[in-house]
Amino acid sequence: MRPVERGDRPVRYNWRGRMREEQEFTRYSQARRYLIDRLGAFCSYCEQLLPNPDVEHIDPKSIHDHLELDWENFLLACTNCNSTKGDTDINDGNRETYYWPHKHNTFMAFLYDDSGVVKPASNPAVDIRRAENTIKLVGLDKIAPSLGTIAYEEASDLRFENRLTAWSDATKWLIEYDLASEHVKAAFRNLLPTVLSKGYFSVWMTVFQAYPEVKEIICKTFKGTALTCFNKGFQPVNRNGAEV
Repeated sequence: MRPVERGDRPVRYNWRGRMREEQEFTRYSQARRYLIDRLGAFCSYCEQLLPNPDVEHIDPKSIHDHLELDWENFLLACTNCNSTKGDTDINDGNRETYYWPHKHNTFMAFLYDDSGVVKPASNPAVDIRRAENTIKLVGLDKIAPSLGTIAYEEASDLRFENRLTAWSDATKWLIEYDLASEHVKAAFRNLLPTVLSKGYFSVWMTVFQAYPEVKEIICKTFKGTALTCFNKGFQPVNRNGAEV
């Protein structure tokens, strides 16, 4: 899960470019464009590219209606992550039993591999229960239904299959990169931002973990990636002195 910097509440400017006031939302949908500008059009949880991302309320608006228009309560989410999370009551009492991409270095907390299922990372700094809670909260452990079943025929949740496809694509690129000359490697790095347009930050970062020059491009291609979560070699580090 990509760690992100959502930034402060947007501000409005006058025609001279001078700040006029902080943006106040009368509908939460007004925040969508600002969030896309800050974070890119990707789900904050499963990382897939979205044609029309939902404004996700971290604390559900159905329970905490006073936070419905609160910028600090917004992320972006796909329909599947958003609906799986649903009306789970996130509140001051249980918020710290989950990992959040705008608060933690979530890239450290989860393991991505060729199984397509997101798992807690085997890192001493990671609270396994907390990582498991987060995975279940948005359904990152869901797999495809069996071929030929009604569930398969009616399935609209393709996150698992899309993650597998991203892993396969990244692995093919890695094989080519491993064998390439320096000239070809440079050409690949120039092309990489286009290749990354479909999302899946964590998949590409994991597959290319041995190549800091590629990881730098990955981190800087995805708008809003929290670069303070990575050192100069683009290895993940604790965020703001926190455990993760």
